[in-house]
Amino acid sequence: MRITDDTIEQVRSSADVVDVVGEYVRLKKRGSNYVGLCPFHSEKTPSFNVNPSLGIFKCFGCGEGGDVFSFISRMENLSFPEAVGVLAERVGITIESGQPDEDASAREAILHALQFAARFFYQQLTQGDGGSVARDYLAGRQIDPEMVKRFGIGYAPDAWDGLLKAATGAGISEGMLEQAGLILQRRDGSGHYDRYRHRLIFPILSHVGKVLGFGGRILEKADDQPKYINSPETEVYHKSRVLYGLYHAKNAVRGREEVILVEGYTDVVALH
Repeated sequence: MRITDDTIEQVRSSADVVDVVGEYVRLKKRGSNYVGLCPFHSEKTPSFNVNPSLGIFKCFGCGEGGDVFSFISRMENLSFPEAVGVLAERVGITIESGQPDEDASAREAILHALQFAARFFYQQLTQGDGGSVARDYLAGRQIDPEMVKRFGIGYAPDAWDGLLKAATGAGISEGMLEQAGLILQRRDGSGHYDRYRHRLIFPILSHVGKVLGFGGRILEKADDQPKYINSPETEVYHKSRVLYGLYHAKNAVRGREEVILVEGYTDVVALH
């Protein structure tokens, strides 16, 4: 949906540029401004300036500059509306929209379905009787409840329609669940069934923490089952653009010359 100009200005005036930039750059006060090492290029002498009175930043080394929206957009690779949304949530402002954008509304509906699924899987793991096998597996990999919560790890119950029933009961249509890659159509066209069944579930997050898809790991070896089932390409999930675990590691790896890449979901979690 299109964000109104009044809302944009309200967010701009409420999101302190020094506080926002300070989450990414170590700033030092110099006169009425703040300076630090530029996050957009490598330098040893600070040339990055933040002017709180004007609400802008400027690097005199690489030329990068702008307001609080352009900073967060650049740092997190966000579109302008996404940047406004992130900062609005930060300062506690509810986004007011103008004319609805059909594509954006469809994306939001898919994201809502995925978030519902993530909560469902997490509850099945932590509270459901059927999640004991998954809990035992995680304990064997020394993945404790704190890490389970941090990464939102879940369990897909051993049923053909566990998620399907829960989601439709909550008002999410089968069509939307199918668009989100959560259910599949039966071959005879008589209905749908869950894509993930009796699997350990790893939510795949965007760089701002939104659930885009899932990876489902088999819990008990079966020759006729793949080890992993991953979300298909959808309106919101494009495998080549998303790296599992980056959301949790982005602040730690920012500014480093090397990062560690590992193969599996459990490997990522274990390194934390």
